[in-house]
Amino acid sequence: MVLSPAEMIAVEEEAFASGVSAEELMEEAGRGIFEVVDQFFPKPGRCYVFFGKGNNGGDALVAARHLALAGWEICLESPFSGGQLNALAEKKLQEFRGVPASTKAGRLASCVVLDGLLGLGSHGEPRFPVSDTIQKIQQLQSRASVVSVDIPSGLNSESGLPSKICVRADITVAIGFVKSGLLADSATGHVGRLACVHLNALKCHPSDRPRVSNPENLRGIFPPRAFDMHKGLCGRIGIVAGSPGFAGAANLSALGAIAAGGGLVTVFADPQISDLLATRCPAEVMVRPTPDIRCVLDEKLDVLAIGPGLGLSKSHHVLTVVRDAGIPVIVDADALNALASDTGLLRKAKGQRTLT
Repeated sequence: MVLSPAEMIAVEEEAFASGVSAEELMEEAGRGIFEVVDQFFPKPGRCYVFFGKGNNGGDALVAARHLALAGWEICLESPFSGGQLNALAEKKLQEFRGVPASTKAGRLASCVVLDGLLGLGSHGEPRFPVSDTIQKIQQLQSRASVVSVDIPSGLNSESGLPSKICVRADITVAIGFVKSGLLADSATGHVGRLACVHLNALKCHPSDRPRVSNPENLRGIFPPRAFDMHKGLCGRIGIVAGSPGFAGAANLSALGAIAAGGGLVTVFADPQISDLLATRCPAEVMVRPTPDIRCVLDEKLDVLAIGPGLGLSKSHHVLTVVRDAGIPVIVDADALNALASDTGLLRKAKGQRTLT
């Protein structure tokens, strides 16, 4: 689910009121952060851990402890001196120092920066010495991948607006729930890939909250297939895509349809590129030369995707298809450009439309 920072704080307070301790949540969060790092970087290497004085820094320190036990060489750095950390973060720092240093990680290739400087409670522009520490992270990024804990330091967790000095993460590990700011367009370049560590003690009751698509909540859409199932039972997908010079868009669309489990996939292509596409697309994809894309309205299809690499020369015909197709249509790329000239047409559409 997607929560605002205020909603996240309320969920945590409810957990504390039920008897869950902050340390329990921190241990679970730190373990989850470690598992995300291990997923993307399965070979131990060197990890620079930048931690702040609050619970965000404590989460990073718990993750550092697990990384050290897994053979990573850990380099700790904080803009805060002894006595400035909160009690729980200080405890996790001491627990980390009790872990024997690795003797093998320095020879391995992985290099990761773990950003645990600022959390949900931070507001405004980062000030010295945190700002200087963020700049150190930026300097390391040329030779290391950056993993941010909960939110990239310097990014507003509610609005998603970055500060002038803001971490650009390769991966952001949201703790508990995805924060609304992480999904803002302005945050995309700072969040990178988005992972979420679920904490069992945190409960969010409204079931109609927005959700972020991930393997966990998409898995139920693709149930196991019976051994006697054949491709005709797995959906008929039509793709209107590609034009001279942009055949790759059609090929990639076909690959996506196959990867998603489509049974019969047909690319309706400009005759000038159909022969080229027939040699590039997966063997199970059918490529049909199509001078007039409106012919797809007469095809037996379950779903249609239209637009990738199509160009604007056929915009009028694209609008006809988007309006008149009685099946679900995914409107993408140049089909969106065509639709921009007449968005009111969607009110006349004869089926469901998904705008990418």
